[in-house]
Amino acid sequence: MPWETRSGHRYYYRVQRKNGRLIKEYFGRGVAAEAAAQVDAEARQQRTAERVAVEAAKRHTVEVERLMDELRSGCALLLAATLYGAGFYLHNYTWRKRNAPKRSTRRRASHRRPAT
Repeated sequence: MPWETRSGHRYYYRVQRKNGRLIKEYFGRGVAAEAAAQVDAEARQQRTAERVAVEAAKRHTVEVERLMDELRSGCALLLAATLYGAGFYLHNYTWRKRNAPKRSTRRRASHRRPAT
């Protein structure tokens, strides 16, 4: 806590990090100390609120990404079913159209009677 008790009196210090070192700034125990403590408390509350908002946004983003993955897989399944139904097949991750079945090259026997 920034308030320190020494010899039965409370004194306010603001601790900041500068160039990797902790620096204590002394405010004393009067009106200036109360005002500095109030400013620091408000800043602390603001940082906490921002942190909570960022975490909520991250949770929302994760949920949206999960829903998008479900939608993407559903669309891929629907596309595959449609293409299979239209006569395509998947070859090395590429959709190709199946060739039409070849017709028989043999001639059908004629229903005519042989001439006598």
